[in-house]
Amino acid sequence: MIYAPSMKRTLLALVAATGAARADPSIDLVGANGIDPSTGYLDDLPHSLAAGRPNVHALDKCTKLVALDYKDPSSVLIDVYLKVGADGKVTSVDTTTDPSTHVKHKHVSPAAGCIAPVVRGWTFPDHETILLRFALIDVPVKRAPKLPDGYVQALAAVCAAAPEGAADAPARVALIRSALSSHPDPHVQDLLGSLGGLVPATRLPVIRAMVANAGIAACPALLEIPER
Repeated sequence: MIYAPSMKRTLLALVAATGAARADPSIDLVGANGIDPSTGYLDDLPHSLAAGRPNVHALDKCTKLVALDYKDPSSVLIDVYLKVGADGKVTSVDTTTDPSTHVKHKHVSPAAGCIAPVVRGWTFPDHETILLRFALIDVPVKRAPKLPDGYVQALAAVCAAAPEGAADAPARVALIRSALSSHPDPHVQDLLGSLGGLVPATRLPVIRAMVANAGIAACPALLEIPER
């Protein structure tokens, strides 16, 4: 595949072999939601989120168990289901079964089993069934071994499609689609499709982790939402 000089310079600037020095990867709590037992609808629980976040340092030992997979954007995320009693203490923890549907998830993060006994000792102000969503953060900007060239080139092209704040949402989407049309890749397509179903608090960690894992230093086209 032959690139125009301007595109080649952009891709070379975005795809970094090692990237700048960053903190080691870690796990952060990015969401806490109440689960309606009959409908499965989720409600934000900001007070439980605030109660859990100061404790995430206890999850450092679980970080290496997160199996980041470029074919599966949700591999950045780890879900844990809790039941919290009237005293705020966790009465049960589940990493596989959605309490509203009783459906067992087939693809559970290897880190979930490490996180579960840790959060079992936490307390929360919301006394109900809670979904805690964790995410891998601070992934080093370094291309992972064996990533296909086509995938990295397509993701880099998408990231460079629109400078941050340079276009409104419809125009940005059109630019991203054009870039992917010029550099097609099914896994980048899947990544973009998965982002639409995520709220910003979980969407941004997924983008940052997948981009860094590809050795890409910046992705202004997708990171249009200010950091929290």
